[in-house]
Amino acid sequence: FMGNPPMNLLPGRLDLGARRLVFEGDGAVLDISPLMERWDEKVKDGERVTLGIRPEHIKVSAEPTPSAIPGRLYVTQTLGGEALVVAQVGETLVSIRMFTDEPPELPDVVWLALDLERTFLYDSAGDLVG
Repeated sequence: FMGNPPMNLLPGRLDLGARRLVFEGDGAVLDISPLMERWDEKVKDGERVTLGIRPEHIKVSAEPTPSAIPGRLYVTQTLGGEALVVAQVGETLVSIRMFTDEPPELPDVVWLALDLERTFLYDSAGDLVG
């Protein structure tokens, strides 16, 4: 299934001891504690992986929230009945789809709250882990 905008793919490295995923670039960190059972024995500490998440499964805010990573606001675009917000996390542009006519005013640094139950994890070969 190909969507528009496409799935966000965020490369990083697993730190299983700290139960976190460290994204490439600026070193943003995501607490992966809620996902450990789902990924148990399928991943290795220090493994390079890619986290996939659809744009509609991310919420953007000016304040940090659980399961949120920092990003730098890149662009906001109104598209009729929805808005597209693009933020930069490290060297990766992340698309956020908001179902609103008018997106909120956002600061330069935003927080991206990921719906962890709707994430996908790919290993360094691109194979789906979980």
